[in-house]
Amino acid sequence: NELLSKDLAIATEKCEQLEVELTTITEELKAEKVARINVEQNLTARLEEIEKQYKD
Repeated sequence: NELLSKDLAIATEKCEQLEVELTTITEELKAEKVARINVEQNLTARLEEIEKQYKD
């Protein structure tokens, strides 16, 4: 019974560590997504400016 309690404590701690890791990775992915969207918007705006210059 004591061994099961230790195993459960270890498993619980590992699960908590994985949850923290998952949260960190999720936040990093959200930040990367926002950065990618910003880059795409900037590139689109530049492309539109260049296209406008060639039309004029």
